[in-house]
Amino acid sequence: SDMAARIGVSRPTYSKLENGDPGVAVGHWLTALSVIGNPRVLLDTIPVDLFEMADQAGRRTGRRRKRS
Repeated sequence: SDMAARIGVSRPTYSKLENGDPGVAVGHWLTALSVIGNPRVLLDTIPVDLFEMADQAGRRTGRRRKRS
């Protein structure tokens, strides 16, 4: 319950986060990572082809993600 409070989520949401529930908002994951360490670690876990797949999906639906 302490960690849930530090992240600013309910205990059930924190439990979902601990169990790897994909329905937990990315913002909660980033906040948890920043509380326990470095959120940049997350970037090392995302496969590059995931971004390519998102771009292709955006082209099919006519939506494009913004590039920075």
